[in-house]
Amino acid sequence: MLTDAGIIFTSYIAMGRTGAIASSLLLHENVVITLIVSLALDFFQIPVYGIILSTSTRTTSLGRKLGTFLDNKRQLWHKRMADGGFWGWVGRMQPLAVIAVAVIPIRGCGIISACVLCFMLGFSRVYGTILIMTGSIIGAMATLGLLYEPLRLMHG
Repeated sequence: MLTDAGIIFTSYIAMGRTGAIASSLLLHENVVITLIVSLALDFFQIPVYGIILSTSTRTTSLGRKLGTFLDNKRQLWHKRMADGGFWGWVGRMQPLAVIAVAVIPIRGCGIISACVLCFMLGFSRVYGTILIMTGSIIGAMATLGLLYEPLRLMHG
């Protein structure tokens, strides 16, 4: 089991969640262990990116300027959402946007982009983590669903 987790961990670092699932299926690794390790690594990234984002907006001059800019945009955004109409509808779709970004199976687009989006939208860390992990689980299951049968047929 330790070697399985090592192979999955290494392929995750090199190729991301999708690559880890694909390589473990190619190497006939345990699918359950693959999902657990991939989701654990996704979960580990969220607080790391959150700390980096919050620290950089407090400690660097560029980060403080970005934080002020985002605060002004958030206020404008909340005012538009309160007016209803199209912007109210868009405001209700924010959680789905975070989940959709976390599902993306391209290296560098999933978890980090969803963390940045949560930060920009001003979601709390717990709420953002729940949304991102929901997207991660959906993305992992979709990748597994799309790759399992073709790779099984390829191996015979």
